Amino acid sequence: MVSIEGIMHSFVAKELRRLFPSIEGWQIRSIPNTAGAGYLVSQTQPGHQESAHVLVRFTKHVTAEDGHALKEMAAAAPLRWITKTRLILMVPHGAEVNGNPPEIEVATLRSYGFYGNDLVWIKRREMMREKELDSANVKV
Repeated sequence: MVSIEGIMHSFVAKELRRLFPSIEGWQIRSIPNTAGAGYLVSQTQPGHQESAHVLVRFTKHVTAEDGHALKEMAAAAPLRWITKTRLILMVPHGAEVNGNPPEIEVATLRSYGFYGNDLVWIKRREMMREKELDSANVKV
């Protein structure tokens, strides 16, 4: 049996590959034992190296604690010789990020979003909406 969490994180991996393509030299590694899903993304180019610590949260409200957890994760998994480091918090579409510190970037997941207070798979929601529209347009 496949876990829902495993499926959700496979969508996260796809989103990370979209933002950080391997063809441009980006390498994506999972960081074990993080609160949520943590990733270390790095790229080496002639003359500089760049990295990003990414923390994924599937919550409606982003808090200062989420930013603190991301900073702790970055401090626990540092990289040497990095000239540019970014901190990225990845959240579902529609999440409230008002309490996010300015030094932390926010990336929005395309696959998941909030419909009211419920976290939904956006593709599934679109399929259901199309089905509802089709059934409403059926003439007897």
